[in-house]
Amino acid sequence: SMGGWTQFGVDSATAARLLSVQQVKIDGLHGFLGTRILDPRIVAENLKKMVDEADLMEKKTARKFSFVDAGGGFGVPLYPGESRLDMETLGTLLKPIFSAYLKDHPWCEKLAVESGRFLTAEAGVMVARVLDVKKVHGRKYVLLDGGINSIGGRDAFWGAKHPPIAMVGKRRGEDIYTICGPLCTPMDRLAANALLPNPRAGDLIKFYLAGAYCPTASPGRFLSRGFPAEIIYKNGSLELSGGIWGDNGG
Repeated sequence: SMGGWTQFGVDSATAARLLSVQQVKIDGLHGFLGTRILDPRIVAENLKKMVDEADLMEKKTARKFSFVDAGGGFGVPLYPGESRLDMETLGTLLKPIFSAYLKDHPWCEKLAVESGRFLTAEAGVMVARVLDVKKVHGRKYVLLDGGINSIGGRDAFWGAKHPPIAMVGKRRGEDIYTICGPLCTPMDRLAANALLPNPRAGDLIKFYLAGAYCPTASPGRFLSRGFPAEIIYKNGSLELSGGIWGDNGG
């Protein structure tokens, strides 16, 4: 949840007061109520709340918004048992909501939504190399050369939930492992109780659905580990991207 009693944005009363100050040029309204939502009905309900709020603010303050960002929350399934967001149903639900708002507010030049991770999550894979495999207090661990410094922006489950994972290497049976990165903190845990082919040093492990909120939301400077290198598939070939980090790691 991004709405309610949080530090984000302003409440309705404050917004109305700000909008009443005519010396300030305000073109529109932006709201956001949730993230990673997979139920089209909830997404539609949230977006309707925002266009309703825009309508209410215009009536309270005599403003005319040329731009309304109704927010987003479009999710992608990351974990077992989750289903894809039904875009056909979502479109059916949103069409009358948006059409009615635009009809009643012909001065609105753009009514937008935020697609967020929905556009990019499935486009990225994080690949890390196995440095070591060890056993501590009866639990098997895989240690990688990349951890939350590379893919830490996914969630705060400490690896209890994890997206699809695959190993590149010779298959030698399989077992249950906890997969960790190279940082000296127990938070650097990418997957707990993951069933994997038995890995060895040098094997590669791929973490799918890593195209959103991964390096950009990761503590890459922690212990000076650095951010991962970015390989871009473009025009039929692979390119090493300079990225935005300034010090791409290995």
